[in-house]
Amino acid sequence: MTKYIYLDSYCMAFASAVFLNNTEIKQTEILATKSLGILSNHGPYALVLYLKKENSTPAKGILEQFKQLLQIQNVFATQVQNMEDVQNGDNVQNGVKQLATHLDDYLLFKMLVDQLLIYIRYEAKARNANANE
Repeated sequence: MTKYIYLDSYCMAFASAVFLNNTEIKQTEILATKSLGILSNHGPYALVLYLKKENSTPAKGILEQFKQLLQIQNVFATQVQNMEDVQNGDNVQNGVKQLATHLDDYLLFKMLVDQLLIYIRYEAKARNANANE
């Protein structure tokens, strides 16, 4: 029997994980919105560089989830060499560079990052609404 992987469920879980050690809810929402624009206009690699430059708690949380997406994608798509280095360090940009050599996998990663950022944004909105009640 074939086992199917529902990638959207990973995006949901990773979006929630961004808020585990993050109390900067509004800043996370703003960063996710800016990140969506960067992703759509310039791609995943530019987004990784932008988030590294930001160096805030929300940016670090989002980059950490990018590592998780790379790990999931590594299971069934392009094998990112030295995945241990990507997981252990903050070498996400090298993982994204490697994916860029395979257009289908790179576009899949872009789609997953887009979905992740959308979920982060709406989860932040929901948390802000709950905090204001």
